[in-house]
Amino acid sequence: MKPLPETKPGDLIGFSGYDPASILVNLGTFGLPGYHISHVAIVGKDLKLYESTPYVRLKCELKQAQVYGTQIHSLEPRVADFWGKMWHYPLVRPLDMCQIATLHSYLMSEMGKGYDFIGAARSAGKIFAYLHGMWHPADDRYLFCSELCAFAHHKVDVFRTTNESKWSPNALIRAEQEQGVLGKAVRIK
Repeated sequence: MKPLPETKPGDLIGFSGYDPASILVNLGTFGLPGYHISHVAIVGKDLKLYESTPYVRLKCELKQAQVYGTQIHSLEPRVADFWGKMWHYPLVRPLDMCQIATLHSYLMSEMGKGYDFIGAARSAGKIFAYLHGMWHPADDRYLFCSELCAFAHHKVDVFRTTNESKWSPNALIRAEQEQGVLGKAVRIK
């Protein structure tokens, strides 16, 4: 395993799994399995990973149980447990103290929400996600991975979007790089 990167609040960690669900996410979002992103998590104030997923074997550090939805993990065990490749996407400009406080408040308010399987499926098709985003407002009752990250970056005013619920992991990473929010990816695993 490579040395873990120095992360900062608001950075994203991208995952490309070797499991069937990850392969389907990549294919549905015009990504190459094992190369493009099938899952994404955000680094919080405490430098832990905040993510929404039903597929982690680790216990959520907040709930002290396995969770199907929003959860918190330390980076090192998450890297060790993941079957696939991982990348660190650093923010181009670090968050200021006010933004970090807003990020922390938002992420903590979302912990314990269930996983949004329907929203994740809707975001998987590029054309369908675009059309759905035009007709339906963002919905945060349940969250999928890139939706949580898009809401978080929108809340701290680093990412401009009209609908946080339309972003797949691949589309979010691409859009944030195009907007100059995220820097070049650094491979972790």
